Amino acid sequence: MRVLFDARRSVGRVTGIGRIIDGLLHALAKDDRCNQYLVLVGDHDPLAGVEAENFEVRHVRLPLNSPRTGIPAIARAWRADVAYFPFWFAPLTMPCPFVVGIHDLIQLFHPEEFSLAYRALFRTYVALVVRRARRIHALSAHGKDALQRTLRVAPQRIDVVSPAVPDSFEDTCAEQEGETAAATIPSAPFALYVGNHKPHKNLERLLQAYAGVMDRIGCDLVVAGARSSYNDPHSLPHQRTVQKLGVGARVHFAGQVSDAVLRGLYRHARFFVFPSLYEGFGIPCLEAMRCGTPVACSNTTSLPEVVGDAALMFDPLDVSAIGAALLRLDQSLDLRADLARKGLERCREFSWPRSAQAWLASMERAGQA
Repeated sequence: MRVLFDARRSVGRVTGIGRIIDGLLHALAKDDRCNQYLVLVGDHDPLAGVEAENFEVRHVRLPLNSPRTGIPAIARAWRADVAYFPFWFAPLTMPCPFVVGIHDLIQLFHPEEFSLAYRALFRTYVALVVRRARRIHALSAHGKDALQRTLRVAPQRIDVVSPAVPDSFEDTCAEQEGETAAATIPSAPFALYVGNHKPHKNLERLLQAYAGVMDRIGCDLVVAGARSSYNDPHSLPHQRTVQKLGVGARVHFAGQVSDAVLRGLYRHARFFVFPSLYEGFGIPCLEAMRCGTPVACSNTTSLPEVVGDAALMFDPLDVSAIGAALLRLDQSLDLRADLARKGLERCREFSWPRSAQAWLASMERAGQA
């Protein structure tokens, strides 16, 4: 099978889609010697340093957000049997069957984060894509159900291909972890949040909840991650909230950090908290569990499916419930130890080799249908 893989949205592991592209490609390059791959990349090559004779990496200068990408011509010239696009903005006229990944439907469930023009584009274009794609990938059973309900996609056309945490994340050396000293990290114990600052991440309520229990909690709060995926000003309200609530001395914004620093943050955190209102999956929860860090997270969308019984869950719309979860984890060593143990067991249920097998099976079905 000759597979065209569009990896142009890989920008390293700083975004969820970048983590998914990199994880899939590394697992495929390691385990699949039967199929031929043409991997289209932009400035970042996710397979740099990886030796795999059946993988051809081609640097292309093609627009990301335009249906006129030139990819159909490349697929035709290369004689691709099937193509994969990890993002909904896929070409509509391909010379071969194609599979598209729709990792979330944030544009439909939280439209307030997008302009009217972008929302209209998404609704129109994604409806066309799901009709023309041979198969569609979701990251979770919740995502599959959302595709069925909102876009009327037949369930037999949807495959769940869940992400995982790569072994390389766990293998970060101790010297690299020392970089954490360069970040804005308190010397006191701390709880950790990882993610961007977009409204659906629910940082506002987390900050309010922390302020409500600050006098009773024995740890600071570290917020790690880019202000938002697109460097827009969503973080400004949170900065104002910190000032208004008077928690500036105990809330620390670390910004975007490397994987080495991130792993150090997970390992040194007393616990990890993830109050998101909406997730297509929730990779940070898996990363925290992989590092042996107890997790508290929202009880909504895909997160219960991801964490199972290995996390303390709360209603993300209830500030008092978030605060209560913070206090329980801070004050109970036994609870933290139990969740850390369960988390390590839970994260073993997700692996990139297993996900790559599911991905390959889906691609073969697409190519044969």
